[in-house]
Amino acid sequence: MNAQKMPVVRPKVKLDFFFDCLSPFSNMAHAVLARYCGPDGPWRDIVDLELRPCLLAGLISQTGNLPPMARPWSASMAKIHRQDFERNKKSIQYRKLSMPMQHGNVLLTAEVLRDFCEQSGMSREISMAYVEGINSSPVKSMLSSSGGEAVDRGAFGAPTIFCSTDIDEEEAFFSVANASSSSVVLTAFHGLTAVEEI
Repeated sequence: MNAQKMPVVRPKVKLDFFFDCLSPFSNMAHAVLARYCGPDGPWRDIVDLELRPCLLAGLISQTGNLPPMARPWSASMAKIHRQDFERNKKSIQYRKLSMPMQHGNVLLTAEVLRDFCEQSGMSREISMAYVEGINSSPVKSMLSSSGGEAVDRGAFGAPTIFCSTDIDEEEAFFSVANASSSSVVLTAFHGLTAVEEI
């Protein structure tokens, strides 16, 4: 007589995803998390994703960190970041949204931001509402509070993902290579290792 296998009950994983909308690494990480944790994603029943927007400049200021291009090794780091970005872009089939540039800088006008929102799939009306709300007191307060919490929990940049379950201690993941890896949130917890990597 064959004994029936009992289903493995895995603890639900909670992900707090702290990101800066203007960070290309944050956008790449979000693309992966949205793909796998979204309504049709394979992790929808095992991962609870909480989006926590913040300002990278605020994290840098609060931690005493230096902006990437102000560090003595910035040229080497920029080269490695470009390589990481290209590797991950191919690996996850990431489609980078195009934004207008001038003299090497992104032109961030209200119209550009509305177009950027629409490129990501938002309606014109929702895009306009979001852009008009950027400088509101509630949004500024939320970004400040979110950044403060991220720093209190150990973040020093974006994207940072804090990953936890009811039975495991919280773990943090930072950098484009980790944040955009499709298996990063699963390999952190022994109870979830049976989940197939996508």
